[in-house]
Amino acid sequence: MKLLKSLSFLFLFALGIVTFGYAEEGYISANQLMAVEKPLPLYPKVARQRGWQGTVTLKVTVQEEGVPKEISVEQTSGFPLLDQTAAETIKNWKFQTLRSGNLTLPYSVLIPVQFVLKK
Repeated sequence: MKLLKSLSFLFLFALGIVTFGYAEEGYISANQLMAVEKPLPLYPKVARQRGWQGTVTLKVTVQEEGVPKEISVEQTSGFPLLDQTAAETIKNWKFQTLRSGNLTLPYSVLIPVQFVLKK
């Protein structure tokens, strides 16, 4: 916990619109799906030293098992290092599964990741 405080940053995330990856496109409320394991990224030292801040929005395709299959940048933070750090961290997230009856379905979710330096 001390380590996170000493990094002088806030890590915020929110789930956006979630879409199914099937022919019958549908939507589900974002607060119905949650990442159940969410390790926080370490704010890159170079980014902190240079004062880089920004929000990257990642599109994450979640497999039936609740693990990320594909991660792509929907909107960049303007700093490739921050984008890459967010994507690398989310690779380790574990998501709730999406069920329809007895089927477990893959889905995609947009996740904004904000890097903010404390003053």
